[in-house]
Amino acid sequence: MAESGEGALARAIQTRFDLVTLDIRMSGVSGTEILSVVRGLMPWAVIAIVSGCTEEISEDAFDHTDLVLAKPVRAETIGKLVELTKKLVETRETIRELRDDED
Repeated sequence: MAESGEGALARAIQTRFDLVTLDIRMSGVSGTEILSVVRGLMPWAVIAIVSGCTEEISEDAFDHTDLVLAKPVRAETIGKLVELTKKLVETRETIRELRDDED
């Protein structure tokens, strides 16, 4: 977890993630600015905006995210999101294996 927008951006550049959660209001670089960078670096990633200010989310941000959750978010919701992301990653891997078997 990053403590600031700059930290989140640095982690996104250095590490590949399957699931990314962002807040819109972050110190330094905003979550909206990070969102487009993350989507460009990790087009496969599931990106969720988790924010107490969902009314401030631009249409462009909605176009780059998979899910918007309003704070407070229940732990069960985050757990379900992690579970679904794992299934998505497994499905993609199975499809790649199928493709490789056909080559």
